Amino acid sequence: MDLPSTLDTWNRHVDPAHLRSMAQHVWGPDATAMVENHEPQDALLMKYQHNIVEMEQALRGRRVLDIGCNHGLWSYMAHRHGAEHVVGLEPRGMFTKGLNAFAREHALPMEFVQGHDTDAGRLIEQHSIDTVLLMSQESLIQWERLMFDLRNSHVQWIIMQTAAFPDEWLQPSRELRNWMSQLKDKPPKGYTVQFRVPNATVRSGLDPVSRNKVDPDTGFMLTESGQPEPSEISEIRWTKSRGYIQNFLDHAGYETVKVTDQQQEVKQTVGSDALLKLMQWWLIRNVK
Repeated sequence: MDLPSTLDTWNRHVDPAHLRSMAQHVWGPDATAMVENHEPQDALLMKYQHNIVEMEQALRGRRVLDIGCNHGLWSYMAHRHGAEHVVGLEPRGMFTKGLNAFAREHALPMEFVQGHDTDAGRLIEQHSIDTVLLMSQESLIQWERLMFDLRNSHVQWIIMQTAAFPDEWLQPSRELRNWMSQLKDKPPKGYTVQFRVPNATVRSGLDPVSRNKVDPDTGFMLTESGQPEPSEISEIRWTKSRGYIQNFLDHAGYETVKVTDQQQEVKQTVGSDALLKLMQWWLIRNVK
């Protein structure tokens, strides 16, 4: 990937005033400094190239739903690359309120709805959605259920960014291999790993299977005392292998148009995610 060329594309499509305004509306006046005289880092440019630039066929002229839109960057990029209308779905009220104010101020064809992935079906029907964005959501939601629901909708395209383990990282035990050899059908392909992690960030509060209460504005899970204390709260996440994802999509009847592996050497920034090296970008078509 040619990062200087991607940066040039970014600069031609992105209005810096929009980024400043979006940050200010979401995070408050102090956040404006976050994007002043700021050029995107290598990791962000890589995601932009694979999430947006290479996926324009599924964005231009389309009505897009961004599930788990976070602070709205990819929703905005979908708009700047030709989407007719963009709906962002996000559980945290502080984000949806700020993003709606941003979109109204600049008269952009974007709107943001506070809710969870279980609200996607209603929004797809209401807004006649053509394309769904799933940016690193599969570890936070019940992905298989959502994908089956999308399969039965009129959505045509799914753009998915995921961190997927290589299948060879997990070797089945001798006992499991013996059991698999006795199956009449073909043995399973791929695997999914469930693990528990501390509730260390705002985003980590969005655990769909947790019994903890969640602050609807910030997304933090709360302790019994009503306080967001990460050291006392954990969450369940799921990470899938590449073979598991492909096998599931085949089984569900999707067509995998394109899969791009992360092969670019990128300059890591402080606090960057170790899963960056496992990133994949999928363009999936819902064939009827």
